[in-house]
Amino acid sequence: MANKPITTNENDADSEFERLASAVRRKVLASITRQKKLVANLHSDLVKHGDPEQWKRFGDLLLANAGNAVRKDDSVFVTDYFDEAAPSIEIEGEANKSLSEIAESYFRQYAKARNGQRIINERIAKTETAIKAAEDILHQIDAAIEIRDTEFLPSLVE
Repeated sequence: MANKPITTNENDADSEFERLASAVRRKVLASITRQKKLVANLHSDLVKHGDPEQWKRFGDLLLANAGNAVRKDDSVFVTDYFDEAAPSIEIEGEANKSLSEIAESYFRQYAKARNGQRIINERIAKTETAIKAAEDILHQIDAAIEIRDTEFLPSLVE
């Protein structure tokens, strides 16, 4: 049996399929890239918030040491009652503020970090789920390209 010559219509259909396949893949890959960047930025935000428990601990220690804290410039030296050895630790605090004001600022930082941590972790989980879904779609696209499924790819174009 002789090879059948490829007609212009078949060439046009092949070109259109290749163009569509390329466009759909690019769109999904771009979405994955954006979402991965978002996850990285969210992790960075978590680091910026700091450890909420540390902020609470500093606030508690400042209040517990109100009578025996030693101030030097923008530092407050307190006894760490949460540590069995009860060492003296340094906590930053503006020299022009009272210990209770400094403690209050740490408690605000604690609340902000705790709430931020919860919200950011929820966003990370949601975004990672979206990345997984997009990667699954990418595998489906690759499978459709391999078998030249002319119905699946157009269904992905919005």
